[in-house]
Amino acid sequence: MQLRISDDGFSEAVRKLPQLQEVDISFCNLSKDSLEILGQSCPLLKSLKFAKTGVEYTEYDEDDEAIVIAKTMPGLRRLIIVKNYLTDVGLIAILDGCPLLETLHLEECCGLSLSESLWNRCFKQIKDFQPLNVHIDYDSDGYVSNFNSLSDDDDDYIYDILWPQFCCGHLEDIDIQFFGFNDVLQCIAMNANNLPCMRLVYCWRISDEGISAAVRNLPLLEEVDISLNMLNEDSLEALGRCCPRLKSVTFARMLCEHFGYGSENIVAFVIAETMPGLRHLNIEANKLTNNGLVAILDACPLLESLEIEACFNLNLTGRLGRRCHKQIKFLRLPIQYSEYSFDSDDDNISYGDSLTDEDIYYPYDSDSEFEVVIDDDDDDDHDDDE
Repeated sequence: MQLRISDDGFSEAVRKLPQLQEVDISFCNLSKDSLEILGQSCPLLKSLKFAKTGVEYTEYDEDDEAIVIAKTMPGLRRLIIVKNYLTDVGLIAILDGCPLLETLHLEECCGLSLSESLWNRCFKQIKDFQPLNVHIDYDSDGYVSNFNSLSDDDDDYIYDILWPQFCCGHLEDIDIQFFGFNDVLQCIAMNANNLPCMRLVYCWRISDEGISAAVRNLPLLEEVDISLNMLNEDSLEALGRCCPRLKSVTFARMLCEHFGYGSENIVAFVIAETMPGLRHLNIEANKLTNNGLVAILDACPLLESLEIEACFNLNLTGRLGRRCHKQIKFLRLPIQYSEYSFDSDDDNISYGDSLTDEDIYYPYDSDSEFEVVIDDDDDDDHDDDE
């Protein structure tokens, strides 16, 4: 990145570089004049990335750069445009003027409305089309196989356009963070009922009712991550009963949820009752006790990987700790057991505190007044809970 390069300096340079094929001019404060000279001077150009700074991101830019690209770079195969204010008119110009284009990424280009007809054209013409803040992978037949969005602004866009038009049962993986609501989840379930992998993290507008309704139409789910949401054991129970192929579940909570509440094993009992085929389980920051962990170990004999860090109601210094070490191949324990030896070989054990924010409070901070007491005399699998 070099903000001190001017249009004049850039134009003078590219006139002497006619063999250029790949160019990245991101965050350089260059205008359409530089793009025009680049296109006119470099007929072999195949790849262009043109990203603007936030300062330049105003509605006055509109389609100027897009039209220059369309007119002067007909041989482009790959184009990435970031923080540009092009509209559908500019996008159509690019599609018309660059018939060889195979990859088109439009990031933070919020002037686009992407009508249904234009959306269809992009998917038919471009092999790798990544619109707005959405990341999409395609399978060998050109169908959507993976969808990922980190934006909170695309809900209506996804619900109205993406799922009904392009999933068609071919979706293999969905990863949604920080946005999403029940209608989007239901749309996924209706249009991608062969889905094997689903990750919904920090989706606070998705409810237990929404999850329960959706998983009834997703019986082929094998890997699920529903962490850091406003969900309880009802979602897990529906998931376990509706998805018999389930092999991996992540149901991690915010560490702050752990404090101020009593011990409870309801989540552990639901997992034990409904998910006997699990191979991997992550229930970080859960309030389960030894009773709940024993129930999981008894009911999930195929379990190979278990992550229970920040589960502070567990006491693993006795036989239960040794059983975990013997039964589970990959074990991640609360940090307080890092100095405790379960066996001569502890290679399958790692230790952690919180999976979330580094700044979040947890009881092993050096400045914390929270004291953890481990009873070395407890040699039972179970604690005294009922």
